[in-house]
Parts: sequence; structure tokens; C-alpha cells
Amino acid sequence: MLFTNAPFRGHKSISELFRTLRDASSSGATLSIAVGYVSVGELISLGEEASSLVGNIQILDGMARTRPLSSAYFDAIQELRSSIRHFEFYVPKADSKPYHGKLFVLETGSGSEVYVGSANFSLNAIEAQYELVVPAPKEAFASLKQYRDWLFSEQYAMPLHQGEVAPQPLPEPALPSVIDQVAFVVRLRPDEKPKSGLNAFLGKPREGEGVRNWYEVELSLTEEERGQLGLPATDEFFFVRDPRTGDEVKCRRSGDNGKEIRSVGNLRLLGALVKGILGLRRDDFLTGDTPKRAISQSDLGSVNALGFVLRGTRSGLKIYDVVPMEA
Repeated sequence: MLFTNAPFRGHKSISELFRTLRDASSSGATLSIAVGYVSVGELISLGEEASSLVGNIQILDGMARTRPLSSAYFDAIQELRSSIRHFEFYVPKADSKPYHGKLFVLETGSGSEVYVGSANFSLNAIEAQYELVVPAPKEAFASLKQYRDWLFSEQYAMPLHQGEVAPQPLPEPALPSVIDQVAFVVRLRPDEKPKSGLNAFLGKPREGEGVRNWYEVELSLTEEERGQLGLPATDEFFFVRDPRTGDEVKCRRSGDNGKEIRSVGNLRLLGALVKGILGLRRDDFLTGDTPKRAISQSDLGSVNALGFVLRGTRSGLKIYDVVPMEA
């Protein structure tokens, strides 16, 4: 059985592979994921199932030292460490070469499953390009597991903690050359929205739930902003991207008169991308799950809006880079 997101019959999807991995960990399996890129979105999705993940989980982001890492990336890893009993996240040591392979190993009391291919542990592996993952032949298991052991050993890798790999710097307003390319703008106004917008995590809990999640963000458009010519149409799907990290989220305009921009499938993904772009850290505003304070304009410096720069299309859907702005 092969896993791919290419449009032909007789296969399973990449998302089904990721589901297989999570389900196995819920049953107590040891799960090793060694890939070249791990998205914030997949880390958040993993964290939402943390209470059921009882197996050992270790993840290696083999290209982490070659790109900027957002504050949301570190927050998601920290949350996984605190909510999954046996979890660790690795990056190559400073003097190690980057790792670009894709290896998934499941070990249970009854045996092992090993998969190799092209897909990273990221939403882009599902949305952005065609990927392929296949089960490794059993005669290769021993060699691949030895290779896995070396990747996660002190000889090659180290657990990631902030300070050892620096997150991207706090944002500066976009340069005039970028502002000229902005298709539409959403103003943030955190001081006017102490329990909504960027501060939706302080809003009233949803029915049947406890406190709202740190990653919850409401990008609401004013009537004036809904009149911008470059704004996607109501109910139109599109992608938004952090141009510094490559993190990408599929979104849609919804709500009354299309006044909300929301991520598709998981409302927290857009919030993680936005808070990562703005350099906002969870620990500055919460202790555990207990709020300390609201996000204010002083936390953003001179940045008071997000600009959306149209960079192209994929499968008919527009792709926007999100840039901090002083509007």
C-alpha cells in the first residue's frame, strides 16, 4: 500500500498516514518521525490529541537550523512536552549536517512498521505538492532502525530548547517596496479588543470547553476593510503564508458578510501563524492555562496591521504572504 496525495485510485492519502501514526501512538506504540521539515500546524494537531497519546514519540526536524523558526514553533513544542508524557523533539547539533530524508518508524509489542518517502510532517505535504510514502521492505527494517537510532543519538542530534536555536527576530513593519504590493490589509487593534481579535484566547469559553486556546485568533474585517478590491470573495478559499518560515495555512472568508478570515479544518492554525509572525510568546501571556494579561499594542511595537501580498496561485487558489505593517 502506498500513501500519496496524487489524484489516482488504489492508494491511501498522506493525511491517512499521519492518522495511522497518531492512532498507533494512542495504542502505546513507539513512534519516530525523522523528516526535513515539521510544520507548526502538524505540531498543533498532534497537541490536540495529546491526552490520548500514551506511546513514546520522538520527532527530528532535520532542516531546522537552515531556516527561521517562529515563536509559535517553540510554543507548540513546549506544549507537547508538557502534555505528552513521553515526547521529545530534536534538531541536528550545530556541527552536524542538515538531514533531508523522510523516515517514519512504528514499533509495537507485536512488531514494527517502517515507511520511507518524500513527505515531510507538514500540511504542505498534503496541500502544496504531490508526495509519496511507501512501506519499507521487511529485510530493510534492521538497517533503517539502526539509521533511526543514529539520527536521534547524541552523535548527530540534540533536543531543541529555545536559546540553542534562535527564533526569528521580532517583526519590523514591511518596507515600502512590499507595502506597494499589498492586496488587502487587516488592522489588529488589540487595545480595542481585550477579549477578541488577537486576544480571543481570553474570550468566553465555548460550551462544553474550558479556557480558550492560546492559538485562537479572530481576524475580523471592518466594513471599510471588506470594501478592499484585493480582498478574496466571501466563502473563497485561499492560502496564507509566513514568508520567513514557509508555514502555510488554508483559509476562507466566512461569517456574516464574510467578515471573518478563518483557517479551514482547525481554527487554531491561522492563530499560530499570525502569532508566530508577530513574535508573540505564550509564556508572556499565560501561566500554564491561566491568563496573565491581554496582548496590547505595546507588545507589537509600531506594527498595527497585517498586509496580505498576493504571490501566485495553486490549483486555482490564491497564495498570500502575510507581512507586519504600520498602517
